[in-house]
Amino acid sequence: MASAQYKARVSPTYKSLDCHNNIIANHKPSCILDFLDRTGAPCLCIDADCLLTGRIDLAVFEGADLCITPRGVRESKAHHLRNGLLNSGVVFFANNERVRSFVAEWHEACMASAVSDQKALSDLLEGGIDFSRLGDQSCRGMTVRLLDPEVYNDTTCRTGIIFHCKSVGRLARKYVAYRLLLLWLKYMPRFASYVIGLNRRYRWIVYRQRG
Repeated sequence: MASAQYKARVSPTYKSLDCHNNIIANHKPSCILDFLDRTGAPCLCIDADCLLTGRIDLAVFEGADLCITPRGVRESKAHHLRNGLLNSGVVFFANNERVRSFVAEWHEACMASAVSDQKALSDLLEGGIDFSRLGDQSCRGMTVRLLDPEVYNDTTCRTGIIFHCKSVGRLARKYVAYRLLLLWLKYMPRFASYVIGLNRRYRWIVYRQRG
């Protein structure tokens, strides 16, 4: 798959932590805005700790200005919600003036306060979005589409087309599981995609919140 590297100037504070020990990551909106301006193309931003388990149908994003995923079942506890009502590990941006203006506003919100990119994005949308309802909604003059997190930003790593393998850089057991999953996807991609697709359809193995 063809790839390209871009250099972008970011704040040296992007690795800092907020008061809840969440990484601020205020470089994300500046990198996205740079990409939108430089390429003139839409942007699907996927965090580096995500794995694709199958092919993404780009029709999923057609007609939307912004696509986000609300919190999934694994991230529904209070300490998760303190860092926003969405998970910014997978976000799609169309390339038009209203989207670029919104991303610029998101960038300013990140730089102006010691909160994560995720919390800043959630706060900007919270007044106009019902995070409990999937599908298209209107907010800030944009069509905002809420995608199913168990498919497009799956932090449980059981049913998604995109697995979001959180904490692999901090917990040894998570890293081992990540490496095994990566090998499975690398050497048996069709079989892995088939098995995960069946589980997505029939929900044989899913995450159930404890307590």
